[in-house]
Amino acid sequence: MHLFRNGWDETLTVLNHKDCKKFFCDHGADPARILQTLQSTEYRFLSLPGGSDIGAQTNSPTSVFINIDGPFVTNTDGKIALGGQAYDLHDQDNVQALILLHELGHQLGIFGEDAGPGLRAQNAAHSLDILKHCFPLYSFPVH
Repeated sequence: MHLFRNGWDETLTVLNHKDCKKFFCDHGADPARILQTLQSTEYRFLSLPGGSDIGAQTNSPTSVFINIDGPFVTNTDGKIALGGQAYDLHDQDNVQALILLHELGHQLGIFGEDAGPGLRAQNAAHSLDILKHCFPLYSFPVH
């Protein structure tokens, strides 16, 4: 699927940036495990409960559901909202990579539970960690 491929390619590119790889390694993941986890994951596209705010859901270390109603699919301009702030990642590929890297954080056990209305701030904090370390040029809110 073309839509997935662009986000996947961007994820692999971003992971090669020193600070992004360091973020995952500093939390106990060795580089080989990071790549192995990505490559062994089954990504499935389906409609998830929670609507358009949900980008994806990690089910296990090798299973991620991508929400067809969420920003991985529907975002075309690269703009996202995290923790009440707007960020401009400039294109859909970066948004998709942010989502895949966020889920990778769950898959590797770096991020804890962050699903549901009561954990929105935690979810945003996880995404902001990825934004800061993997997309530093876009880590400042826009007005």
